[in-house]
Amino acid sequence: MFAERIKSFANDVLHFGAGNMLYSIVQFVTMPLVVRNIDKEQVADWNILLPTGVLLAAFVTFGMDSATVRHLKDAEDDEQRSAIFSTGFLFELIVAVLLGGCLVLASGRITVALHLSDSQTASWIVLMGWLPGVILAQYFQNWFKYTFRRSLFIRLLAIQAGVYLSGIVFLALSSHLTLFNVMLVMLLSQWLAAFTGLFLCRRLLAFQIDIPLLKLLLGYGLPFMVFAFGYNFIVSLDRYMLAGNLSKEEFAVYTQAVRISAIVTMVVSSFNFAFGPFSLSLLGKSDAEKTFSRFHTYYIITMFFVGLSFLAFGKVIISIFAGTDYLDGYGFFLPFVAGYILYGLYSFAQLGIIHSKKSHLSLYVLAVGAATCIVTNFMLVERYGGYGTAIGFLLANLMMVLVSNILSAKFLRIEYNLVKDTILMLLFVAVGYGFVQVSFTESIVLDGTLKFVSLLLVLPLVFFLFLADQERDYLRRVVFRNPTID
Repeated sequence: MFAERIKSFANDVLHFGAGNMLYSIVQFVTMPLVVRNIDKEQVADWNILLPTGVLLAAFVTFGMDSATVRHLKDAEDDEQRSAIFSTGFLFELIVAVLLGGCLVLASGRITVALHLSDSQTASWIVLMGWLPGVILAQYFQNWFKYTFRRSLFIRLLAIQAGVYLSGIVFLALSSHLTLFNVMLVMLLSQWLAAFTGLFLCRRLLAFQIDIPLLKLLLGYGLPFMVFAFGYNFIVSLDRYMLAGNLSKEEFAVYTQAVRISAIVTMVVSSFNFAFGPFSLSLLGKSDAEKTFSRFHTYYIITMFFVGLSFLAFGKVIISIFAGTDYLDGYGFFLPFVAGYILYGLYSFAQLGIIHSKKSHLSLYVLAVGAATCIVTNFMLVERYGGYGTAIGFLLANLMMVLVSNILSAKFLRIEYNLVKDTILMLLFVAVGYGFVQVSFTESIVLDGTLKFVSLLLVLPLVFFLFLADQERDYLRRVVFRNPTID
């Protein structure tokens, strides 16, 4: 049974997780083209516009991504599925267009409040046109994911990635790479995906909002909206606190380091994307708790290796994606990478809350995380600058995982290997700190290679020691071609 669970989850990771990574990979691949062809002032503005767009998208979504799929699970016929799809779709479209229009009218004041350059008002207006497109594209992707229509899900991601990649390459070859033009390419990639999704779902769409159903969706989705907006606010708070306190050049180095460290989130988000429908299908089954406990350890072991490998080659990665002018940002990597790994653990921590359908409990978790982040930032930013905001982000994620585990345990008790898992995380921090602080050689490539090789030599022994007896037995069976596990 457990082997079947692994195969099912691996299939979801391959399609939903890897598919979700596609657009992010393209953004990272094209990042060097953009960063090296625009000045640091435009890089700083770009790194303010992007998190602001994500914040607005979290608000406009209003938890519909969670509410529609939760009600979809209980739908009994095509008529109910159509009502759920149409009500959620039309609500998000109307809110996105109205909010975007209002913010366009307030462009002058907003650019001043966000410390954007005077020349970037047009980029802000383009971002408001991007907002409805990204909302609708994500709506269709989410629908395809939870209805397990893997090929359609990947098709939308491929359109987004292909258009963005082609657009950036064209701008680079034609010497027209500016922040404004990059924003236009972002807008085009999202809207083409949105129109494609609309075409594929045209038979589901009824131009009518079911008001009683909308009330149910909003009631269920509101806590998720507050949580999504609040968590993205935690992630973005550093940008808003530092924007007026650092020069454009310093701010560009910091924010670019944050963006590059987010490469780790591609792995975490891929896991979360696949784990969402997988865990929802597993809740309530007899082997659910046992399966979740094992996957919890597997996740930490995997991210231990991924995170430390990233830190080993951190300077090389910065030089590739931004250039040697941005190497001063390497010191920010450790707290952000650790924070992203903790963010992945939240998928496990909230299982009991999801199982109980008491979505409002996530607001208590958010309140603790937001308070931790805000207090830490105000205490440390003035003295430590970007290091203070990075620590605030790490502590906020840690507190959210701890509080969510406490609340979830009341409804779904999972016996995790807490001692081993905690030791693994502490070991990650210790080794990661050593990687950041110590350089074996002046050559960043050779230094990264030596750190990675040392990691490879030690990790197999560490992982084998931290696996439970059943997992060790399973590995032995795999070697002897008898991979059965209960």
